[in-house]
This record gives sequence, structure tokens and C-alpha cells, in this order.
Amino acid sequence: MRIMRWALLVLIIPVLVVGCAMMSRKKEPVKASPSLRAEFDQIQIEMAAGSEKKAQGRLKKLVANHPGTDVSDDALIMLGRISFKARDYQAAYNHFIAVANSDVFSPSEAEALLWAGKSLHRLGRPDEALALTQKSIKIPGISEEMKLENYKLR
Repeated sequence: MRIMRWALLVLIIPVLVVGCAMMSRKKEPVKASPSLRAEFDQIQIEMAAGSEKKAQGRLKKLVANHPGTDVSDDALIMLGRISFKARDYQAAYNHFIAVANSDVFSPSEAEALLWAGKSLHRLGRPDEALALTQKSIKIPGISEEMKLENYKLR
């Protein structure tokens, strides 16, 4: 009977470990086409020229039409920064958390979590902001500068 239990454990544990690891993995983003990358670059130029409202509309359209691309993450980060700068912290939070909660991998996830936390802090939700900073700090490969920013917010 003991051998049966051990055999069952030996079979079940690897299945659980592999299953959990596969569930937590995010998909790789779709690489943006050169024309889409050029469109995003043009939007950045508009932003630098001070046309934030026009750029904001184009960024929203880009995110809606090209979800799961590497450019859509960049667009969401830009939208979040625009909203944060305009003191629309709820919209900023929504944009940043969309990057963090996406099923697509983003190299900007730690940044998105930090800024989502800053937005929550401004909204008077410090406990949620604290939880996001904790999650951000645990991301593998996070830079020391990003860790420091998270600790400052905490």
C-alpha cells in the first residue's frame, strides 16, 4: 500500500509542477510589422511636437487594432504616462495594469506595475499600490534602479 502511495506521488507531483509552470507562462508578443513600427514612431514624433490629444487617439486605435504586439505594450505605457501627466490616475492605472495583466510577455511589466502603483497611490489606495510594488520587485531581471523606485514608493 505504501509503495502505491509513493508511486502515485511520484507520478502526480511532476504533472502538477509542469502544469503550474505552463499556466504562469506568458505568450511571446507578436513582432510588429515595419509599417506598424513606423506608425508608432510617427505617433512618438507627434507627442514630442506637443500633439498629445491626437497621439492619444492614435495610440488607442493602435492598441485596439493590434493587441498582443510588442508595439501595443509600448502604446499602453505611453497612454498611461499621458494620463498620469494629465492627473487622470484611474485611466493611467487602467493602461498600466493592462500591460501587467496581459497574457503576452512584456519587458515593460515591472515599469507598468510601478506606474500602476503610483497611480493607485494618487487615488488613495495605498494597500493595492503596496501589493503591486511587491509584485514588481519579484520580477526576474528587474534593474536595481527599478527596485529602488519601487522601494521609494513603498
